[in-house]
Amino acid sequence: MLESSPCRTRVTQALAGEVVEPPVVGLTFIDPEVLKSVYRGAGSVGSTMASMAVDNDLDFVFIPASAVWALETVAALSTSDTCLFWVVDGPLNTVVKKRGFQDMIKASLRDPDDLAQDLEQAAADIRPMVREGLQVGAAAIVVADDLASPAGPFTAPDFMISEVIPRLAATVADAMGEVPVIVHSDGDIGAFLRPIAQAGFDGVHMGGMGQDVFSRLLTNARRSSISVIGGLEGADLRRGLPQAVRAGVHASLRAQTGGLLIADDGGMSTTTELSAFVTAVQSVRAGAPRIGSDD
Repeated sequence: MLESSPCRTRVTQALAGEVVEPPVVGLTFIDPEVLKSVYRGAGSVGSTMASMAVDNDLDFVFIPASAVWALETVAALSTSDTCLFWVVDGPLNTVVKKRGFQDMIKASLRDPDDLAQDLEQAAADIRPMVREGLQVGAAAIVVADDLASPAGPFTAPDFMISEVIPRLAATVADAMGEVPVIVHSDGDIGAFLRPIAQAGFDGVHMGGMGQDVFSRLLTNARRSSISVIGGLEGADLRRGLPQAVRAGVHASLRAQTGGLLIADDGGMSTTTELSAFVTAVQSVRAGAPRIGSDD
């Protein structure tokens, strides 16, 4: 197990389902150009990310392993108490890039064994990037694979459970037992929360579908004994600062029962959304009335 630090302890506790005060808060996927347009003069992408993390007292930030600025960001964050979550592409996304989406769908129905072999190879090819994340001191490894759309799974659920999720676990096998491991997916992955937990994952990052769907998935995740990263939906951030404040309060309330690390849903693409995110984070930090409190 890697050396502990305040942020690492908080993150590990939250991913274990514990209630952490104040709530664990982080930033997931963000276009660095959006960050640089807000933090003018901060310098490199790494310096800009570090400024964002320190100014907003973030517990963690997502760092895509394939980004040209990944290692400079690791260096810039090394003097701050912000944990880096190292993000690698998942085997399904890797196969889709190679074969195309439609071909992947057809293969899952007509030749699932051949597709499973491609997934196995993709998982093996990604593992060195996972090991690199451990070497640079990542507090968690995130494997990013789009398993579903808002309408449901991209393939038959049985194929996802029997072939894709085991390859997700194989991708991060070197990290299991060393640091927490997390799955990122867009879409409604409610059917896969229990299998993901049973495969050894500690958390999921999901969002982009609005608060009602997020609330349902959060409830299902807790029942499946897996923690969730999210709660600040892009739809709320795009509705202005008052809604961002409300989103922060709601997320703070949800975190009071554990199993939630508060973050964006990965859909921010404008400076307006980033400003709303900062406002929501400030709202989280200000706190919400304790459940059961008379105040």
